[in-house]
Amino acid sequence: MIERLNDVPIKTTADGAVIRVHDVAQVRDGYMPQQNVVRQDGIRSTLLSILKNGSVSTLDVASGIKAAMANVLKIAPANLQVKQFADQSVFVKAAVSGVVREGVIAAALTALMILLFSVHGEAR
Repeated sequence: MIERLNDVPIKTTADGAVIRVHDVAQVRDGYMPQQNVVRQDGIRSTLLSILKNGSVSTLDVASGIKAAMANVLKIAPANLQVKQFADQSVFVKAAVSGVVREGVIAAALTALMILLFSVHGEAR
C-alpha cells in the first residue's frame, strides 16, 4: 500500500513529462510498529517525521515540504488539522546568518587594520 505513494505525481515539466515521487525519493515503511502515543493538546494525534537524506540542503527540504503540504491541504478533508511541530531549517538559517554576520565583521576589522597600518607606515 505505502509503495503506491512512490507513484504520486509531483510536477509536470514544460515538455509534458510527469515527475513522480519515485523519480526524486523513495517512500517506504522503514520504522518499527508504533510503541508510543502522540498527543497534541491532549488529543491523540499522528506524528510524521521527515528527515533529509544525502547531500540535500535542509533549507531546500523544508521549503519543498511546506510547498507540498500546501497542495496536500487543498485536497485534504476540511476537518483535518495539520500543525508544524518542529523545523530545523530555522536553526540552519540562524547559523548561516551568524556566519555571514561574523564574516562581515572580520572583513571590516581586517580592512580597518590594513588602513591603520598603511597610514601609520606613511607617517614615518
